[in-house]
Amino acid sequence: MQGFSVDLRILATAARTWDDLADQVAVSGRRLRTAEGDADSLGAAVAGRVRSWMGAWERVAARQSSAAQGHASALSRIRTAYVRLDEQSAAELSAVLPWSHRAAGLVEGEAPPIVGGAPLALPLQVAPGSTVAPPLRPGPQP
Repeated sequence: MQGFSVDLRILATAARTWDDLADQVAVSGRRLRTAEGDADSLGAAVAGRVRSWMGAWERVAARQSSAAQGHASALSRIRTAYVRLDEQSAAELSAVLPWSHRAAGLVEGEAPPIVGGAPLALPLQVAPGSTVAPPLRPGPQP
C-alpha cells in the first residue's frame, strides 16, 4: 500500500482562492442589479429586454457565487478533517509508544519517504529539553 500526503497549505490557499472568486462574482451580480435601473434610459422598446438580460445574468452570477463558496467551504472542511486525523493518529501512536518516547510530537513538513509500503522513519521528534532519544527506524542503523 502506497502512502500519500496532503499539503495543508495548498488546501488553505485553494479555499481562499475560491472564497475570493465567490466574492468577485457576487459583486459582479450586484453591479448588474444596480445597472438594471439604467435600462429605462434606453427607451421603452429596449428597456424590458435589457432588464430581462441583466436579471438572467444576475441569477447566473448568484448561482456561480454560491457554487464557488461551496467549494471554499468544502476545502476548508477537508483541511480541518486532515488536521484532526493527524492529531488523532499522533495521539493513538503516542499511546502505544513506551513511556520514554511519549514526549515525541508531530513534525510539520514533508512526510517520511515510503518504501515497500512502510515509512523509513516515524514522523516524530523529541520535545525540546528532553534527553530521550527518538525511536529508531527498523533495520540496520546508519
